[in-house]
Amino acid sequence: MAGGAYCPLSSQDPSQRLQILVKETQSHLVLVHSSTRILFEIDIVTLNIDTIINNEENSTSIHLTQMSDVPITSENILFVIFTSGSTGIPKAVQLRHRNFTQFLRSFVYADILTKTDTIIQMARCSFDNHLLSLVGTLTIGATLIMLRPEGHMDLDYLSGVLNEKQITVMQAVPSLWNSLVNFLNTTNRKSSVQWLRTVCSGGEVLNNKLVNLLRSQVRSECRIRNHYGPAEITINCTNHPIDLNKNQTDIPIGQSLPTYHFLILDMFLQTGGIGYEGELVIEGVDVFVGYRGRDDLTAQVMININDNGLIHYVGRRDFQVKLRGQRIELQEIIQCLLMLTSITTCVVIKWDENHLIAYIQSDSINVEQLRHHCQSNQPSHMIPSIFIILEKLPLSPNGKVDRKRLPPPDLSLLTLSSSSSSTTELENRSNLPQNQLQKQIHDIWCEILRCIGQHISTTANFFSIGGHSLLFIELYHRYQQLYDFDNRVLSIGLFLQQPTILQHSQLLQSITIN
Repeated sequence: MAGGAYCPLSSQDPSQRLQILVKETQSHLVLVHSSTRILFEIDIVTLNIDTIINNEENSTSIHLTQMSDVPITSENILFVIFTSGSTGIPKAVQLRHRNFTQFLRSFVYADILTKTDTIIQMARCSFDNHLLSLVGTLTIGATLIMLRPEGHMDLDYLSGVLNEKQITVMQAVPSLWNSLVNFLNTTNRKSSVQWLRTVCSGGEVLNNKLVNLLRSQVRSECRIRNHYGPAEITINCTNHPIDLNKNQTDIPIGQSLPTYHFLILDMFLQTGGIGYEGELVIEGVDVFVGYRGRDDLTAQVMININDNGLIHYVGRRDFQVKLRGQRIELQEIIQCLLMLTSITTCVVIKWDENHLIAYIQSDSINVEQLRHHCQSNQPSHMIPSIFIILEKLPLSPNGKVDRKRLPPPDLSLLTLSSSSSSTTELENRSNLPQNQLQKQIHDIWCEILRCIGQHISTTANFFSIGGHSLLFIELYHRYQQLYDFDNRVLSIGLFLQQPTILQHSQLLQSITIN
């Protein structure tokens, strides 16, 4: 033990956001490698980990025995993970050593993970499940399989790893499970999941349709489990092993893990009866120490409980949302937008399951400026799909923004050739597909983005017109089927780095020529 706390940062976040996160942690040192050093300002102390690994002289001079003399107690901070914050600055959740070790004991006690298991690293470092896979697996003596960068998005590669490494435990959000199961069905690769004994789902609502799809792919002995838990309670606090012999109208999040205790309270902080909806209050040794440098309260959820003691998720009481497994505080996006002095007020809402819509009150700003500002300060999953600029937002009689009177977004705007009114007819024509290959790709995009019959510019960024990572997985798989190539010829990473129809046509052109 070296005595430090681990705080992972995603290199996919904008540089300005990374500076804020580092300052929030009050970190003395940031470990980087050659490609990520440029993301940090000069006044932030960094250490290139590549140098340490490659410098044999330095590595042999470290006195490992001295590290054991660093005093570590169960109350020391082990891990810091950021969640979206309502003040505009992400909240740093601090977990103690005892929080994590007690949670891990619960996981083992519930037979979710054992020392004989082989688990696959699916979660990115910005998710708290990353800690379970990276540290928890090795702590109990199980085997951890690390995927290559973006490997979780390459279903051909992922299914190969599941089979070759004989993965027994896998945890993912329902939308990713859905993409993987559909891929296995269409490619007849059911054998890829033959080794699984535990399928864990969390981060989004799990429905019966997906449970039935999973059941059709895995062995009858495999347990399908639904999990729930905000970062503040150390990864997961509930577990529901699904009885595949019973038909359920909805899937509960289950019962508390052994080291947690739940109370369901009404607005007067009184406990309710069976079937009562209230706020979930969680206590136990796994509950976090608090937000670093903040006094904010742990986010609360609205739930109810049935007569079997199973907890059902109903929704949130605040304006925090889940978008494709990502926890987003809408107020953080609002605070980011209000940094622009030309905006007098704004509102951000979640529209359907895939879009964030921002309503802006301003008379001197355009969509391009808004999008550029958000891209410079927010991670990609927190950038609104559509910005609607109004002279004045509708107000209710008490002076608050009347959300019911906000105009519905026109999602077809996402696929227009340009959002700028100054685009010329010649520029519009140049953004049309220019050859048969581009037309094929354009039609695939329209199908994937559910906008058949509309026009998508060949220079439009897939992620700026309603696309997201799970749809991109579907897009890449469609390319593989149509143009007959595997990930060794063209990896999904190449397409991610060049996310336009024009650039994809150039990549696929090399296959058709060869």
